[in-house]
Amino acid sequence: VSAEERAAVAPGSDLRRNLLSNAAAQAWVSLLGVLFVPVFLRLMGAEGYGLVGFATSLQAMVAILDLGLSTTANREFSRRTGDATWAGRAGVMLRSLEYLYAAGGLSIALVGAIAAGWLGREFVRADALEPASVRDCLVLTALAVGLRWPVGLYAGVLRGLERQVPLNLTIIATATLRYAAAAAGLHNTAGQPRAYFVALALAGAAEIVVCRQLAWRVLPAEVRRTARFDADVLRTLWGFAGRLTVISLFAVILKNMDRVVIARWASLEALGHYTVAATLSGALLMVVTPVFGAVFPRFSALHA
Repeated sequence: VSAEERAAVAPGSDLRRNLLSNAAAQAWVSLLGVLFVPVFLRLMGAEGYGLVGFATSLQAMVAILDLGLSTTANREFSRRTGDATWAGRAGVMLRSLEYLYAAGGLSIALVGAIAAGWLGREFVRADALEPASVRDCLVLTALAVGLRWPVGLYAGVLRGLERQVPLNLTIIATATLRYAAAAAGLHNTAGQPRAYFVALALAGAAEIVVCRQLAWRVLPAEVRRTARFDADVLRTLWGFAGRLTVISLFAVILKNMDRVVIARWASLEALGHYTVAATLSGALLMVVTPVFGAVFPRFSALHA
């Protein structure tokens, strides 16, 4: 592929730079996850960390409600990066998806908060933690997930337009904020798990503000002013998004049901030890995820 053809496909993009920034962000987040395991275990104990593992599995399972739209946005924006006439429609698509994601985030937060008490009673076997504390942590988890729900959309847009360096800088900054704030909160509250989940919600709020700003700034000012909701735009996306949803459903079940089952039949302390192992094994994604993130939008653009 010539330099001119590459420029037409993704103006100003650099596959090598995107790959390196993806790898740096993935490595940093994975490193933080590994380094903070002993910190969190010491501050909140195995039972508290087990609650973190249970909440993490719930978040991953809720991700199926994305319905493949974030990857679809990645594909749609990457397929048209060289088409200057598509800029106006891009604003309409982003605004329409934004409304859909905002409604989804609000619904997740409300339903999760209402169901928190039932989940705590039926799926969490805590010995040292009070039921009220477990419920509060799950309510905060629902709030955190709801707050940052549109992040997937904005990340998909930025990846599709191959603006992955600023996206990865945001991921690095917010992950650092989340872990540091959680450790500081746990230290100041004598290991109360609520502090961890408060930090999760605050970091999610910061991440959504920055990612939204980055995604809209990529589009021209006139496009931002004229962007509007259009249900017809959403209808054009359901075919590809629906196929992704089926794939994602099986992936979520296979990768996350283990901790939910363990929480149901084993102690929260046992789940805490299991979560440590799962966190360490997750570092293997450092090899795959950065390559996929850089190559998928480039192949989509070249195919188009």
